[in-house]
Amino acid sequence: MGSCRKLSKGRIKLAAGTLYGVLTNLQKKGWIVLVSEEIKERKKKEYLITERGKKTLEAEINRLEELVDNGHKYLNK
Repeated sequence: MGSCRKLSKGRIKLAAGTLYGVLTNLQKKGWIVLVSEEIKERKKKEYLITERGKKTLEAEINRLEELVDNGHKYLNK
């Protein structure tokens, strides 16, 4: 959760419940898979992005880049 806050420069702060809900949805969509789960004092789960997830992420990046490009074009009219 700390890396999300760091990447967003403090704009995004995920609570544990929110994070687990997102991970569940990503698994249901086939975008990530659970690869390990350790049970010690607490559970630690590790996930990997799937090929389907990578393609979806790439498509979303392209969509966002297009939005940014359109914004720049609009401002430079």
